Amino acid sequence: MRLFEIKMPEMGDVGEVVVTDVLIQANQHIAFDQPMITIETEMATMEIPSPKSGVVHEIKISAGAKLIAGSPLIVLREPTAEDIIASELVPAKVPVIGDFRNLISLKVIELLVRVGDKVQRGQSLVTLEADEFLVEVPSEYTGVVREMKVKLRDRISPGGVILMIEETQDAA
Repeated sequence: MRLFEIKMPEMGDVGEVVVTDVLIQANQHIAFDQPMITIETEMATMEIPSPKSGVVHEIKISAGAKLIAGSPLIVLREPTAEDIIASELVPAKVPVIGDFRNLISLKVIELLVRVGDKVQRGQSLVTLEADEFLVEVPSEYTGVVREMKVKLRDRISPGGVILMIEETQDAA
């Protein structure tokens, strides 16, 4: 079994950061560039993506941890045949960024995919309406839509699950 330790990346002049949220779980399959943790600096809050795809073997940090560049975050392992057979569905969520932070809910005004549709990373899944703007939510994954968690005119909060995707590998 090949293991890969993922460390906190270098972030320029930023010294210590605080982990505000761990977005993954042990034994979860994560994709390249999938957010693993949310950190907070003196200036901003941001997600740290995985530099590699694999299965989470061990999580070395928790919410509240203080990190510097090079601090161990997680250990990934290559997926086994059993992992591939037992692949989990991954949630497509409303992002919690920018103007969404202070919103209580957004209204689903258009469903752009349905169960069984193949989706590509970056493809729009739904259109949401807030007080003064519309936003299309893109997929963070390539795969097949397996379950819808919202319907037309539902209200959903930032961080809420829109649908479930059976992740497949990018064709790149």
